[in-house]
Formats: sequence, C-alpha cells, structure tokens
Amino acid sequence: MSRLRRRLVLAGLGGLITAGVYVQAGAYAHAEPTVADQVCTIFEEHGVTQATAAGLIAAVSNALGISPTLAAETINASVESECPELWPQLVHVGNQFRAEDTPPPAPPQRPQLQYAV
Repeated sequence: MSRLRRRLVLAGLGGLITAGVYVQAGAYAHAEPTVADQVCTIFEEHGVTQATAAGLIAAVSNALGISPTLAAETINASVESECPELWPQLVHVGNQFRAEDTPPPAPPQRPQLQYAV
C-alpha cells in the first residue's frame, strides 16, 4: 500500500472513530454504534492488518484522549467481546508488531587482539 494511500485510509479511520465517539457520547437513546462496534466494522471492512490496527490505535487514542497502550487494550477488549471470530487474526498482527520491535541479535564479539610488547 502506498504511503499516501495508507495515510488517507488511516485518516478516514480516525474520522470514523472520532465521529462515532462524539455521537455515542451525545445520544445514547438513538442506539448509535459503540466504539467496539466500530472497531469490528472497520476490521471487517478493511481487514485485520498492521496498517488497520495502527490506524485504529491512533484513532481511538486521539478520540478518547488515552495513551496508545490503553487504546490497544480497548481494541483488544472490543474484538474479544464484539467480534471474537477476528481474535486469532488480531493476535497474529500483535505478534508481528512485537517481532518487528525486537532488536536484531548483536553481532558476535570479535576476538581481542593481543600485542606483544
């Protein structure tokens, strides 16, 4: 996915979440979709990928004014409770994120050269 397209998709996801949070906060009687409903809808429409997960983390974090870590936990709880069929895919994406954050192994140490004086 091109960088521009990815940014547009992520911006769109942020707008969807932000709009939904404000609607949800202002009109409970109208049965507007919850954040959990929106998370599941976005994953179902755009797939459970690293880009989608990153976009949702940023959108939920910005919309709710919470840390990205708490946003990820919110997304996890949303998927687990509202669309558990997507849970294995989300676990796989989480494992990919963690694998990329792992620093590469250190190169082997060179033997120290000893000089005779």
